Amino acid sequence: MLEERFTQLAADGEIRTADPRRAVQHSTALTVDALRDDGEESAAAESEILAIIADGVDAFLRAYG
Repeated sequence: MLEERFTQLAADGEIRTADPRRAVQHSTALTVDALRDDGEESAAAESEILAIIADGVDAFLRAYG
């Protein structure tokens, strides 16, 4: 589902990528995967979780925006 959305975003010029699947992998790594600790969900506070996600989105947009 995300790959389809990223394909459309690329077609619309909203992100720059020739490989939407890889862009999804990078987006996930910078957000969801950044919250994992040794395969377990982190027990971080909500504010820390939001900061990690915001930083991941920012990094993604710098690379693909």
